[in-house]
Amino acid sequence: MKVLKAKILAKQLESQEKSLHAKLPESVEKVVSGKKILLWQKVLEQNGYDDLEVVKFMKEGVVLVGAHDHPACYALKLKLASAFVSELRSSAAHCRLALESRRPQTDAPGFAEHLETTPIGGS
Repeated sequence: MKVLKAKILAKQLESQEKSLHAKLPESVEKVVSGKKILLWQKVLEQNGYDDLEVVKFMKEGVVLVGAHDHPACYALKLKLASAFVSELRSSAAHCRLALESRRPQTDAPGFAEHLETTPIGGS
């Protein structure tokens, strides 16, 4: 899709985008504020993207527990649990301590402050 076509389509969808964002749950809007979700959806559709379920994630957020529908464009690969709940619970405290005692991945001064002050969307 050419940039000019995308800009025209974005302008055509502008009021619908505003309406969509006004209806989103606050937790989702905080993450997708400023994103042109409907434009993205149209571009995906026009290019024959296989898994349009991703648009639903942008509109509703991603549920972190349970199961999602399997996209038909990918092979189904199930991996069964290899531990019992009791095993996970008995190792949880040890794993938490190990994670909390890990050395930070960076020593760069001001690294965390930079992340906290960077606006969403990178602008």
